[in-house]
Amino acid sequence: MTLEGHALTVTQIAFSKSGEYLLTVSRDRTWYMYKRGNAEAPVSELQFEHVMHTENRTSVHTRIIWSCCWAPDDKYFFTASRDKKVAVWYCPAADDKEPKLAGKLDVADSATAVDSAHMCLADGSYLVAVGMDNGQILLYSWLLGRNSPWQQLVTLDNSLAHHKTVKRLKFRPCLGLAGIHDNNPAMAKAKDKEDWLQLASCSSDHSVKIFNIRLSLLTKCA
Repeated sequence: MTLEGHALTVTQIAFSKSGEYLLTVSRDRTWYMYKRGNAEAPVSELQFEHVMHTENRTSVHTRIIWSCCWAPDDKYFFTASRDKKVAVWYCPAADDKEPKLAGKLDVADSATAVDSAHMCLADGSYLVAVGMDNGQILLYSWLLGRNSPWQQLVTLDNSLAHHKTVKRLKFRPCLGLAGIHDNNPAMAKAKDKEDWLQLASCSSDHSVKIFNIRLSLLTKCA
């Protein structure tokens, strides 16, 4: 099936965690959302219907939207744009007719990649990674209703992250450390504590990197 919508190149697509919604973002500066039909239908009969989209009147983005992702509970989704903004949107309720903005973040350079971890932090906030055109990766916690909804936790600068555009970010969808061998006793022991989360990144500098993030240290940064 073909889903109608964007006028220019689709830059990223993302299914919600439940698989009920499909989100797309584009060079045309808009996002589109589609809802899955009968979940019991065979793949050959699977249908998606248009739910809503942004346009000039309803979008906060003024440049290409490079990336998108869903919060782990599907209550919100995030979009990242060349206009140096990361926006948070409410997942639409049944009676919603227009997009609803939950918050936005201004960053120092074009935001080219975004991803949200599969779980919330201890305080209930969402862990969000933002990749930049300058190669840096920023880690934030976001919680609606907090005095400062966005709290920057870590900056991975060019010496740790990349020296060209971050093209994609992806958190590992479970806790623990993959690829750690038993001949490293300290890390092998840490692997069992479930205090670790991994983040993968790729860049225009032709590199792929995996970062080991210790969650207990992140919460101390907040």
